[in-house]
Amino acid sequence: FFFKQKPAYEIPLRLVGSEMCIRDRKYYMTGYANYNSEGAWLAQFNENGTFSWIRKVGNKQLRFHDIAFDGNDPIVIGTDYGYGLNFPTHTPYMGYVAKFNSSGTRTWSKIFRPDSILNNYHGPGNFMTSVAKDSLGNFWCTFAYPDGQNDPYVYAEDVHGIMKFNSSGVFQGCYLLPPSTSSPRCLAQCLFIDGNDNMYLGFTTYDPTATSYPHGNISKFTINGSGVPSYAWTKSYGQFEGAAHYDVPQKIYQTSNGDIIVGGYTQQSNVDSTYYPTLMRLNPANGNWIWKKRYSKTYGEATGGHSMITSGCLLYTSPSPRDVEEYRMPSTA
Repeated sequence: FFFKQKPAYEIPLRLVGSEMCIRDRKYYMTGYANYNSEGAWLAQFNENGTFSWIRKVGNKQLRFHDIAFDGNDPIVIGTDYGYGLNFPTHTPYMGYVAKFNSSGTRTWSKIFRPDSILNNYHGPGNFMTSVAKDSLGNFWCTFAYPDGQNDPYVYAEDVHGIMKFNSSGVFQGCYLLPPSTSSPRCLAQCLFIDGNDNMYLGFTTYDPTATSYPHGNISKFTINGSGVPSYAWTKSYGQFEGAAHYDVPQKIYQTSNGDIIVGGYTQQSNVDSTYYPTLMRLNPANGNWIWKKRYSKTYGEATGGHSMITSGCLLYTSPSPRDVEEYRMPSTA
């Protein structure tokens, strides 16, 4: 996704894995830049596409992945892969959380890591990719608990988790969600909280036997008045073992009648090497599938993002050889 700021000279900037949100009639975009070893970026612009400000944070190993809001103030989460470049004494895979005001001034920033780190290749920042806010004002984000960590728990493979913090960046606790079966690797991908504090978590599970390719899962939790989530159901989809394949959830949204929309991608290497974008619709009460759709390469390869818009359609963006693709698909497709 290219955008340009033009002061005395032009700066071409490529934002990878970017997220765009609207708040108080301002548009916010966050991501990371593959340009001149730059790092994470947060930008605000108006409806005409004019940038009010752009803020760079860290170097090329710091990446912002998602954004939520405390009032009109954006809170971004991401991962530091810095190998000592941003935080010299810590693991490269740390979670990073920062709050900015609407003028682009950073008010606080925090890192998320274990008290003790086993080595420089394991940390919870990996897959810290999605953040959402509940009605109590708590913020929840995804992370990966690594297999190399030996305190407080030891797992044979990575386990996905969710972390809670308040609007001041104070840690409120975290939950690990290990599988009930024999040690498959689980990685969190996306998170969504609706207006009734139902939390939907998308994650991938890698086959514990012959292959290492992921299939998709959607879990539902309900957050009570004390801010504690309780488990409701999990639904899995895609190919479960055999030839190389990917079935990955990347975004979760809700339709006007309360159904859940999951966007992601699928790929089967035994068929071809194409990454097809996918959309699925679920019943929120029990997780039953209403429909599943796989779209052709006309809509790009893999997915970049989805947004619900007021006309009852989905706005779909995808990275592709043409950089940005936007299509409207009816949510009742």
